[in-house]
Amino acid sequence: DLTDEEKQQLREEFIEKAKDMQLAWITPRVQIAAGVDSAEVECREGYSLVMKTSNGVAMCLKADTALKMIDRGIAIPAN
Repeated sequence: DLTDEEKQQLREEFIEKAKDMQLAWITPRVQIAAGVDSAEVECREGYSLVMKTSNGVAMCLKADTALKMIDRGIAIPAN
């Protein structure tokens, strides 16, 4: 098992690599499985990070879709 410090280092390295690979976008599910905190998930350009209200799952949605889901109470802004 990894220590908290090792997990944090892996998260930081993963986030840095994800930012460097903007064209090779990684889904929120894969990012979370790799240890990225839900609130720190990176969405590709033009997409907004929201959390599903029913289960807190991170989702990357187009801005207009995110607003509709927030208005309907299906999602909340991640930040």
